[in-house]
Amino acid sequence: MHFLVLAYQRRLRELDLVNTRIALRSRDLEFAKWELHQAQAQAQVGSWVYSVASDSMQLSDEACRIFGLSNGATLSRDLFFDLIPVDERETFFDLWRDAARTQSVFESEHQVSVHGGLHWVLLKARFERDDQGAVFRVTGTTQDIHTRKLVELNLRQSEQKFATAFQSSPVAASIATLAEGRFVEANEKYQRDFGWDRAELLGKTALEMGFWPESEMRLQWLRALKARGSVVDYETSWVHRNGDIRKVSISGEIMDLSGVPCILAFVTDITERKAAEAQIHSLAFFDALTGLPNRRLLLNRLGLALVTAQRNHRLGALLFIDLDNFKTLNDTFGHNKGDQLLRQVAERLVAAIRDGDTVSRLGGDEFVILLDDLADDALMAGRQAEVIAGKILLELDRSYEIGEIQFHNTPSIGVTLFGDRLEDTEEPLKRADTAMYQAKAAGRNTVRFFDPMMQAAVSARLQLETDLRSAMGGAELFLLYQPQVDERGRIIGAEVLARWEHPQRGLISPVDFIPVAESSGLILPLGESIIRSACEQLSQWADQPDLASLELAVNVSARQFRDPEFVPIVLRILKETGVNPRRLKLELTESMLIEGVDLVISKMKLLKAHGLGFALDDFGTGYSSLAYLKQLPFDQIKIDQSFVRDVLDDPNDAAIARMVIVLAETLGLKVIAEGVETQAHCALLMELGCKGFQGFYFSHPVSASAMEQVMRHPRLP
Repeated sequence: MHFLVLAYQRRLRELDLVNTRIALRSRDLEFAKWELHQAQAQAQVGSWVYSVASDSMQLSDEACRIFGLSNGATLSRDLFFDLIPVDERETFFDLWRDAARTQSVFESEHQVSVHGGLHWVLLKARFERDDQGAVFRVTGTTQDIHTRKLVELNLRQSEQKFATAFQSSPVAASIATLAEGRFVEANEKYQRDFGWDRAELLGKTALEMGFWPESEMRLQWLRALKARGSVVDYETSWVHRNGDIRKVSISGEIMDLSGVPCILAFVTDITERKAAEAQIHSLAFFDALTGLPNRRLLLNRLGLALVTAQRNHRLGALLFIDLDNFKTLNDTFGHNKGDQLLRQVAERLVAAIRDGDTVSRLGGDEFVILLDDLADDALMAGRQAEVIAGKILLELDRSYEIGEIQFHNTPSIGVTLFGDRLEDTEEPLKRADTAMYQAKAAGRNTVRFFDPMMQAAVSARLQLETDLRSAMGGAELFLLYQPQVDERGRIIGAEVLARWEHPQRGLISPVDFIPVAESSGLILPLGESIIRSACEQLSQWADQPDLASLELAVNVSARQFRDPEFVPIVLRILKETGVNPRRLKLELTESMLIEGVDLVISKMKLLKAHGLGFALDDFGTGYSSLAYLKQLPFDQIKIDQSFVRDVLDDPNDAAIARMVIVLAETLGLKVIAEGVETQAHCALLMELGCKGFQGFYFSHPVSASAMEQVMRHPRLP
């Protein structure tokens, strides 16, 4: 009996051990299933098993999500095929059936119907067969590739747009290999301009076709191209098929074509233009005394400037200058002394203007300066003209040494703008002449605009600049902080916003004073002050647990960023304040990428190496290039508030917002939507995949001291 009891107890212990092992293996199995579930969700790949005998497909949770089904759902074969759009279903079924008959694996990229919409997936299946070769089970995976397909579609559309622009270019366009210069593509304008059709060019080099009179000329062009990556309006000579030498202007850039470095070139025949220029210069268009353009050449250039201003939507200005005391010198000391004065005045005027502007002498003591390519805004253009006129006043007010005579002379200057309407050349000249007489009537040695309203506006802008200069470094200029939140309502940072409390005019909008700071150069000390104040604020918050993790975003203007001292200044501020560079983000606008992008990239990379972050502000409102965006080391893209404002009502804005989010995800960038003012805006943006927000819905800009209160009571999305 005792023996039986011991055997029974031993058996119980063995059963307990078996149960324990079973429990451990069950736990391991559950953990493995959980890990598999997490891996599938991360990779967006779902798995499934289809049994032929039971006509039942078992799906993983991720597969259910991809197909828009509830977890644990099963499908029959027919229901599975019903997910395929009707117009593609028969083709898919035929491919599936053929694969099941003759192959062991099947793979297909296709769309499935999910919640009423179409979604791209990649399906891979393996057919398992019995001893007779009949399929008894199918195992497979389905991957969510919708985002990838959308990106591919957009890239294809971009390529199509490029091809259309290439073929419709008004000048000869071509793509050739960088190594040999062998044509791989050319448009029909080569036939028109140089006598060779596309078929004759492909596979040949420009040297073989005889375009270059000498091989060294191509090497010079190639060296210039390689040195900068792109060349604009490179003037040289080419040979037409008939042997004529043609003057051409070549603009080109190095591009990558399927992994092969190539040259994209646009060749313009400028032979007739050069001939016209030579004819113009051969005529007597210059003043014999001063060497300046005379009235005829001035009117010619003014006519061109009027057309250009209309085409480019930019304004220009005429400055009509009359010497106040010239007659006194002429009558007292003779015409020889007067001529010497006129030559010195001409030299000073040329030194006072910008490259590309025109100084002309109409006759006697009258000079006219032509300024083109000013701002498109009348007030800004007037300010630019006023600055140059002020510089001329100072230059001409200095004493003149005319032989043994020390002579003092002042000018009266009349200013008028042009380009806002079609008119002949005489009209702006008359207006400038009238304004000059108004300057004389006002006491001489002064500047007057033809338009009294423009005169008042320029004076007001000048006063604003004077007041801003006085406000620099004082308490009138201060900073506010607008919180930035994530999808859970946590405040993760803030944008730094400059404000100006004028002692007489009250609060002045940045829209008004930032352009003044830009045009006057005050943006450099102002921008430095803002960055320093932001770093000092970060340093103070570093000791407060609730605020220590916040990041601050500071807007940087194009002029500020292009300043050669910008990088050293930022690094010095970081060192002096001791702030963690990773808490500071610089916001750049798309306008900075229009020119000098290589310099922008190098500066960004240098600052990035020290830990600073970068955000692309107002994305989609200016210059956009995916090619450059991939090179620029941005951390974040900000969806401009102009798209967010109407995102609920305008499907185009919603589509743009979605594409920005998808693009950012593809490039590994974070996204913040600006101008979020309602919960509805926030909800839609979250549905589109946005995870960062900024706007009045969460908080108005607040002072640094108020940030702690905002942190305690965040507003949930």
